[in-house]
Amino acid sequence: MRGRLTKAKACAQRNRGVPAHPADVEKAGIRYAMGGELRERGFAVIHTCGRKGEAYGHVSVVWPDTDPLDQPDPAWPGPVQEAFASCFTEQEG
Repeated sequence: MRGRLTKAKACAQRNRGVPAHPADVEKAGIRYAMGGELRERGFAVIHTCGRKGEAYGHVSVVWPDTDPLDQPDPAWPGPVQEAFASCFTEQEG
């Protein structure tokens, strides 16, 4: 999801605006990355709001970044997984 969301806000946004149970929020985790860093490492960042609409703010990260909508490779080799993980510099658990 785009933006810097609290765990409660992210859970509610995932549930179409319905607040999640406090126990579910407590178990949730959030990590943050910048789209530019993902792109620098060869990923494509694509706005994919789907049926939930624009306000949902969902994005997909696909690899490789060439033809990401037509030719995404679901099997990310180890170095690609490591590059992806290195983009997340902050997290809340």
